[in-house]
Amino acid sequence: MKDMLNNKAIILPEPGEEEIWIDMAEIGYPRYQISSFGRIKGIKGEVLHPSTDKNGYLYCCVYVIENKVSKRKWVKVHRLVCEAFHGKPKGDRNI
Repeated sequence: MKDMLNNKAIILPEPGEEEIWIDMAEIGYPRYQISSFGRIKGIKGEVLHPSTDKNGYLYCCVYVIENKVSKRKWVKVHRLVCEAFHGKPKGDRNI
């Protein structure tokens, strides 16, 4: 079920639906976990607060380690959920 909270789209669980958390290290984000509802939290337990882009997609800033250097990266939440739970999407569309 979708709802709006402070002008941001959020996914609310259906009654009896359980939230599943997966480590994101396998998809290149070792400092985070992502849930089946699209919530992202850091390794210390803090939940990130996504923003909405001009097309209505949720995105957030995560840190990745490239060549032993930590870099910020803006990512779309639905892409992370897809990749974490179903594998890398086919094609090269960046939605």
